[in-house]
Amino acid sequence: MANPSVSVIIPFYNAENTLEKTLASLAAQTYRDIQIVLVNDGSTDGSTDVIERFTACNGDFPYPPILITLNGNQGVATARAAGLENATGDYVIHCDADDYMHPSYIQQLYDTARMYDADVVVSGMTYVYGERTKLVPQLIATKQGAPHATLNELPINTSTFTLCCKLIRRDFIISNDIAFFSGVDRWEDLGFVTQVLALNPVIASCSLAGYYYVQHDRGKSLSRSKSELLLRDHLMMALMIEEWMMERGVHDRYEHFLTYLKYVAKIKYLRCKPRDVAKWKQTFPEVNGRIMSLIHVPLVVRMLTRLVAVLPTKLSQAVANIADSL
Repeated sequence: MANPSVSVIIPFYNAENTLEKTLASLAAQTYRDIQIVLVNDGSTDGSTDVIERFTACNGDFPYPPILITLNGNQGVATARAAGLENATGDYVIHCDADDYMHPSYIQQLYDTARMYDADVVVSGMTYVYGERTKLVPQLIATKQGAPHATLNELPINTSTFTLCCKLIRRDFIISNDIAFFSGVDRWEDLGFVTQVLALNPVIASCSLAGYYYVQHDRGKSLSRSKSELLLRDHLMMALMIEEWMMERGVHDRYEHFLTYLKYVAKIKYLRCKPRDVAKWKQTFPEVNGRIMSLIHVPLVVRMLTRLVAVLPTKLSQAVANIADSL
């Protein structure tokens, strides 16, 4: 049997309440040459029952869904990597188990890829807040059918660096040995997409913002323990990306991006209580003198953090302590 045109990778953990809608959106796709690769990251609920019902009711897919079961909850980076390893499509796209796609989304992505012989097709996405939606445009500048590296100009945000609104040629991933950074489960998609964009792929854009990114508790304040995990993974990811770029010889080319990434990675030292000015200054200290060059950071934030960088640590910490007490 020939390879499928598109593999859709869906990692999931205890997603029985949302997975049915995700799978239904794939069953409704106008493009049918799709392989669905599901990765069970140690679920303890009825997620696999949802998959069994879906498989029984959708026998017309040319490729039966693949279900991979990991040994325990190993994290989303490992789950995505397992899905990619088992995908056989010419192109791959990731879909979270609580999101869904417009019926013609994969069709339009794939048609765009074929039209421009693109390694990557990007699109905007639609945020879903209950009954409300918000269109988030794709900010990766493209020259249809031509290589166009843009890392130094990109804002670091979800829509820009998520894997879920990007169709990527699998051969490009394999031939460039692009992989997920093991053990880092926050920003795992940023790490992967950064590798892809840093290697100058042929990028094209699709006008349909047909990926629906459902907001649950994602926007609520994190607990201290979760905030610490997030900070840890962000710092680790910044280090790993820098090391990868040095190994690939593109470190100098993307120096501005690395500065911005390190700044965003360590900012929780100042944003989350209790604020720690000393650790913020000591972490990636090379960034502190370049803050005003980070154009995607609001000017007032740049000015305040630059002021923290130049003032005596004890004075800045005293102000931070006052802010914590308010």
